[in-house]
Amino acid sequence: MSDTSAVTCGDVTVRFGSVTAVSSVSLDLPVGGVHALVGQNGAGKTTLARVIAGLQPHDTGNVKVNGVTVAAGDYKAARAAGCDMVHQHASLIPSLTVAEALELSSSVPTRKVAYRRSDITRRWSVFLSQRGVAVEVSQRVRELSVELLQSIEIARSNPGRGGLLVLDEPTSVLAPDRVSALFERLRAITAEGVTVLVVLHKLSEVRQVADTVTVLRQGHIVLEATSIDAIDDNDLSEFIIGSDASTLLPVSPVSPDSPANPDSPVSPDIPVSSTQATVSTSQRMRLHEASAQSAHGDAPLRNVDLNISAGEIVGVAGVEGNGQRTLVEAMAGLRPLSSGSFECLGSDLSDWSVAQRRAFGLRVIPFDRNAEGVQGDLPLWQNVVGWQAEKFRVLSAFPLISTRRMKAAASQRLQQFNVSYSDIDQPARSLSGGNIQRLILARELPDAGALIAAQPTRGLDIGGIRAVWDSLTERSTAGCPVMVVSSDLDELLEHCSRLIVMRGGRVVGEHSHPFDRRAIGQQMTGAST
Repeated sequence: MSDTSAVTCGDVTVRFGSVTAVSSVSLDLPVGGVHALVGQNGAGKTTLARVIAGLQPHDTGNVKVNGVTVAAGDYKAARAAGCDMVHQHASLIPSLTVAEALELSSSVPTRKVAYRRSDITRRWSVFLSQRGVAVEVSQRVRELSVELLQSIEIARSNPGRGGLLVLDEPTSVLAPDRVSALFERLRAITAEGVTVLVVLHKLSEVRQVADTVTVLRQGHIVLEATSIDAIDDNDLSEFIIGSDASTLLPVSPVSPDSPANPDSPVSPDIPVSSTQATVSTSQRMRLHEASAQSAHGDAPLRNVDLNISAGEIVGVAGVEGNGQRTLVEAMAGLRPLSSGSFECLGSDLSDWSVAQRRAFGLRVIPFDRNAEGVQGDLPLWQNVVGWQAEKFRVLSAFPLISTRRMKAAASQRLQQFNVSYSDIDQPARSLSGGNIQRLILARELPDAGALIAAQPTRGLDIGGIRAVWDSLTERSTAGCPVMVVSSDLDELLEHCSRLIVMRGGRVVGEHSHPFDRRAIGQQMTGAST
């Protein structure tokens, strides 16, 4: 270990019950620059980052920040040694003003017993202005954009020259066009003498910002800190994923006698083009001249026509805020249509409730896996099969539900989708982000008659992204119409049968292979019509 190390870990192990999240990890990162920590979801990246920041106790080993030993779980000692952490999701209290939230979370000691609102507002306004963050500190935290919130979190956590700033997957909450701005900010921070350790999940992002890269797999370091220029993407991908094919998600085809999935003329092995005459109109999703009031922060839906046939994966591209969320909520039944209609699997679902649509076979992977995809305090089994409790009646004449059978069914689904967990009764919030996404897939995909996937790969590592697309493709191959909303244009171009472009709540373009990336980009930004 070097005397000029920003952080050193020696034989660090962290266990959660019977699960070992970090196993005998030794790490030595030099002072200065940006160091990337990568690996699949559940590899132990966030746990190790929290150990370094003093937020997670470790069972064995030792941690030093700038040569100072930090006792297990001693956040104050880590701060005193010059280390602070920016979490994946903002930690400021939404109901407070920016100034109030920063004052409440400030670790600067004070003897004051009373505060003047004007003093607090002035102090934090100057603080943020000096750090290049333009915000009105009298605004409520909940009114701010994700990018602005993140800038505030970085500004308040910046330990200054000689310090260590740890960031946990900061790009997972950002639209792609904002990632570059974040990286510019991190580079500016390192120029001020701060060492940055950042947990990332995309190789392109590692290439863009990192000086060195360290890889974790299944709690072990499999690649020690290595110059990013000394390793190519193929080798780095191999370190991250390994050769274990279990990272892929097997999905069984829909049973042909399922009431939610009519008999399909589609071969289970061959994807079907929407132009084939054999595709029945009873196996599609269709919006006809559909309009709806806007979802929060999004454009309203304006006379949208959209047809997705069995065997198709249709991508929805567009700059975020141009009606994609409104589109998904209208199709899912969360937002009523003001005009037009929505047909699915041969029936008009326009006036059906969310529950009726789900019972019929429509499944949705939501935009925000934590806020919309799971109930964090409920156990895993309730999150997976709780909505289908009626299927687990002991006797049809009595309202008695077998929780034993529900847990067994949930366990089977979670195992099928390779969800890493220790106990079927543990709360959903205890899972890593990637495992929560797999849980949602385990709930939504197996019996889907039609599928809507909103940002299904956001925040996932390379293995998780591959697994999601393999699952969506297999569902499509089994005859399920699939719509995917994503801000990652590269993914849509690679995996989708067709692509529509939304701007201002309207469909402004439709594209088939071979895709014209330039034309799609122009339609997304309004550079051409």
